Amino acid sequence: MFKELNTSKRKRLGLLLSLIFLFPSIKNVEASDNNIPVEMQAAIFLKALSYDKTITNSNQSQINIGIIVNPESNKSKSNKDNFIENINSSKSGISTKSINTFSVNISSINDMKKYNLNILYLTPDLGSLEEVSKIAKENKTLTWSSDPKNVRNGFASMGVMNKNNRPKIIVNLKNAKQEGHEISSQLLKLSEIIE
Repeated sequence: MFKELNTSKRKRLGLLLSLIFLFPSIKNVEASDNNIPVEMQAAIFLKALSYDKTITNSNQSQINIGIIVNPESNKSKSNKDNFIENINSSKSGISTKSINTFSVNISSINDMKKYNLNILYLTPDLGSLEEVSKIAKENKTLTWSSDPKNVRNGFASMGVMNKNNRPKIIVNLKNAKQEGHEISSQLLKLSEIIE
């Protein structure tokens, strides 16, 4: 049966199976908590990068990821540290591009311009995200949130949520387009879409 599938369907099936088998269930996340552990987010994030046509088709040799942190929040700092550690230890997103990570303090959000960021990861406890969203759109920086509510509310383009004890990518298509990014239809078919 697998041989009968065309290349596109095989890739889509491969992505789905890798997500399911890599992360079979999320038992340690309470039912009321819609967040996914940072380790899973980082792995899914890196896999999803290869489905962002804007990044894969770019002639840049590196991907710059900014992680916005609230230095007054232990949860935000811990999330940032775990995300950076997992991204730096894996780096298996797009083999032809190197990945650089930068910590960006929420109180000096305008500093993110100096890093020439392709992607901005939003940690928890950042407070108001209107300015972050505005700057990301102006700079054509894709936003990925640790909290799927930020995707639903239009402050981020992508995230991962807990759906039936399994990770599921959530994409705010309107936001992604405003940030200048085109997400592959293969990934969109496997994602929950917010328009």
